[in-house]
Amino acid sequence: MAAWSHGKLYNYVTHNVEEQHRQAFRDMLEAGEVMHRYFYERDLDPATFKEHWEDALRHLEKVRGIVLLH
Repeated sequence: MAAWSHGKLYNYVTHNVEEQHRQAFRDMLEAGEVMHRYFYERDLDPATFKEHWEDALRHLEKVRGIVLLH
């Protein structure tokens, strides 16, 4: 098992992120999973990749804002 499996990341969020912010972190992890899969499978066409990339960046920026406030 990897040092940071997806399950461990989700469990970390559940046990270490304030309840009101957990969904934002989960959304970021889900968006990141598409990018992780793409890294290995390269199964998205350029337009679809761009949409998912931009979605991942939006979620990352939202979480970044939460982290910087604390």
